[in-house]
Amino acid sequence: MRKSLSYKVLLSILGITSLYVFYNPVASAITYEGSRLNGEGTPITITDNKTIIDNQMKELELPLFVYGNHLENGNANNNQVITNNSQISIVCGGQGINANHNKVILNNGSNSTYVIGGNSETGEDKPGDTNDNTVIINNSTVTNAFGGYSLHSFANNNTVIINNSTIESSQSSDIIGGYAPQGKGATGNIVKIIGNSDIENANIYGGRSDSGNTNVIDVFTGNILTLDGWSGSVKGVYNFSDIYFNTINWDSGGTVLNITENTEKDALANTKINIKSLNFAGGTELTAGESMTIISNNNSGNDLGISTDKVNALSNFTAGVTIAGTGTAEVASDGNSVKYTLTEVKHLD
Repeated sequence: MRKSLSYKVLLSILGITSLYVFYNPVASAITYEGSRLNGEGTPITITDNKTIIDNQMKELELPLFVYGNHLENGNANNNQVITNNSQISIVCGGQGINANHNKVILNNGSNSTYVIGGNSETGEDKPGDTNDNTVIINNSTVTNAFGGYSLHSFANNNTVIINNSTIESSQSSDIIGGYAPQGKGATGNIVKIIGNSDIENANIYGGRSDSGNTNVIDVFTGNILTLDGWSGSVKGVYNFSDIYFNTINWDSGGTVLNITENTEKDALANTKINIKSLNFAGGTELTAGESMTIISNNNSGNDLGISTDKVNALSNFTAGVTIAGTGTAEVASDGNSVKYTLTEVKHLD
């Protein structure tokens, strides 16, 4: 077991060359600045391939990088890291040649700059996948959240959930389902934004690859963005085959998804806008003739390119169990917004 906390980590995306590290390669013990910490009790608990860190906001020197597992010449699969009310610069579920089925959860006021479910930075001669990883941010603050990061291969079927949390501003603040900078693909990824999350500083990608990558096959197919009981602003939304609007909190004249700095022309031209489960929050006051903008760029940034044939909206809606009605969805002529208008409201009680 490697015990040094000054282990050199070359993370091209982060531009960082050395860090302090919690290192859990055998899920039995870790060290911090020469002190061995066993797997019993707080603040560090290790059980099998799960590492839990509690209430470490100031005690540990930063920058600190926490791995669930790190293997230079092996696979780092099926690991889990949970932080509760802890400040850790970078949290990674697993890093290895392949890093699959890892999970990172931040809870209760935790704060991190980078959260990565699975990370593979091996060379072109030994490309590794990062598939089926999960990142969940609950009531916490992060700057970047990646489900999977594969430098030279695939980052598929990963999930990132931002729940009542904040994305802090930096030169690059991103939520990415799967990132394959020089890799082949990032498909089937899911990003969910829930509740009162503040993500106005973020760009959201279902899949992403760096410009000029000639190896890339697909970073679009099957990537899904779900907005659940959430409304607010983001800088940009890219490479999603579908966007689902669930449990809309009705605000007459308001906007659910406001895109403020779209940098890619026609970024949503091939994206299906799904307003299929129209169940507005219970207790909402609704009046026929009211409208709400579902998605818009507010005439800022490049055009979104939304087309009518990509909007899938039910004509019926409910609000709790006492209100039902009908409505229509309309795409603006410039393709930069979708508006939903109530045409009839019925009280069922």
